[in-house]
Amino acid sequence: MPRTPRPHRHRPLRSDLTSTNRRAPIPGLPDRSRPGYRGGAPLPGAAEAHPDAACPPLWVGAANTAKFYRQQTIDDPSRYVNLHTRQQIFRIAAVDTAGENLTLDKPLEYDLPVDSTSDGSAAIGGTVHPSRVTPLKVVQGVGIEDLALTQELDGMPKPGGGAYDVTPADAEANFGNIAPEYAQHGSVLKWAADVRIRRVATRMTGFHAVVTESARNVQVQESSFDGSWNKGKGPPRAAGALRSWSA
Repeated sequence: MPRTPRPHRHRPLRSDLTSTNRRAPIPGLPDRSRPGYRGGAPLPGAAEAHPDAACPPLWVGAANTAKFYRQQTIDDPSRYVNLHTRQQIFRIAAVDTAGENLTLDKPLEYDLPVDSTSDGSAAIGGTVHPSRVTPLKVVQGVGIEDLALTQELDGMPKPGGGAYDVTPADAEANFGNIAPEYAQHGSVLKWAADVRIRRVATRMTGFHAVVTESARNVQVQESSFDGSWNKGKGPPRAAGALRSWSA
């Protein structure tokens, strides 16, 4: 019998944010130990937290720094780019308007510098790149259920003329791309939260059977994915997840 997943509960962050638990400012740089803290005041309690339905998603992106790249054993500065490689979607658990503070529903999983020089790094390409926090409008609370789909390739026209004459057996041991111009995913969940795929069966999709991108709290259960015409780069896989969390 399939296991019934436990309902996800959003809980506000509860950490010790007093001055004794903050890193001292770096000499020669602005004091970055203060932003985001409540000066030792307690975090919002349950009475101040929003219910799930009114808990908007929040995208948090940490600016790349030269130190961050070196931690990944990338020592060539020519490969450094001003991006937000470290990023995640949270929910706003509480808002303190007077103190200009937001409480997230879970702790950050990475350092969040104010900008690309806050950790003592030199600016990448001579430009100081800020970290960013952005509220999101996403698709929420929807699902794809009780669906079967396939993508027929046999008889479809080829770009150079003629038509494909293939069967699923031709793709079974082919880990390349039989028809890249028909590389269409089965199901895509993008810019979505609290979504699900349930009792979905795919056979020979154009590419991945399921793809999630910029998504949070995704459930895929009681489903089967059998084969694809194109495998792309790397090892074959039925699903692809890009910037997806709590799935």
